[in-house]
Amino acid sequence: MTEPKGHPFCRRVLPGACALLVLALAAEKPAHADTVLLGQTGLITGSESFVFSVLVPSAGTMDVQLTDIAWPDRLSSLSGGITTATSVLQEMAAPGNMLVSIGAAGTYYLHIAGVAQDALDMGLYSVRVDFQGEGASTVPLPGAAWLFIAGLAALAAVLRSSTLWLGNRRECAAVC
Repeated sequence: MTEPKGHPFCRRVLPGACALLVLALAAEKPAHADTVLLGQTGLITGSESFVFSVLVPSAGTMDVQLTDIAWPDRLSSLSGGITTATSVLQEMAAPGNMLVSIGAAGTYYLHIAGVAQDALDMGLYSVRVDFQGEGASTVPLPGAAWLFIAGLAALAAVLRSSTLWLGNRRECAAVC
């Protein structure tokens, strides 16, 4: 019976590490270069509403994230909507995410309304508006990942050549 050629690292660890790296990269969603147009945390006492103007630089998609922070208690209602000066684009009846397609650059308005009805009659909310312009490309794989992959390949080549140079596995084990 002949023993497999190659260093144990090359035969066992390296293929597993490469497989994990490939799985991790395949499972990642492509990153996009988003622009944060608004980030706001506010206090609602009783029943209040707020309007924020949002300057959108071009056509694209606006992602609105409305969150009830639940401090000191949950708000009894929290809602929002995006409008232009003349029309309602989209409404949100409860906290969550809302994607709004924007046709052109301009000023849009984010409306937030909330009611607090706990013992203190107040609550906190948070809103974040991200924007991705049309034609925005995905962010490329970072250079560090490419260097890591190249380093693994170089390490495999060095270990393979040292094993071939030494002749067989027993001689490599005696040196290592």
